Amino acid sequence: MEIHLVREVAGARSPISHGEWSARDRSGQLHHFSWHDRVHDKILAAIDTPPFFASYGLDAQLARLQQALDDVADHIPADAETTRLGAEVIARRNGREPGTVTLFSHPRRPL
Repeated sequence: MEIHLVREVAGARSPISHGEWSARDRSGQLHHFSWHDRVHDKILAAIDTPPFFASYGLDAQLARLQQALDDVADHIPADAETTRLGAEVIARRNGREPGTVTLFSHPRRPL
């Protein structure tokens, strides 16, 4: 599997390069955010890297990724722009052709 993060801002998706992004709070001050501040698992922290083996199975890793998306979304209160975080996962099951799975965090109500 290969993970690429995105954030939804005003209905449009913006890539989150290597798990790092900047956004403004309600007062307009710019803040830096990192996926890696909350996600320490080496598989889920491997953003924009070559494909790696989902050691506990693809479905289990996708469930863990969904939980990570929701957790990070809950812990970025200074980001008043992002309405949802997402992950586009390129996955290959048992040597078959790759497919793409897209996951999103629950909707956020930016402060």
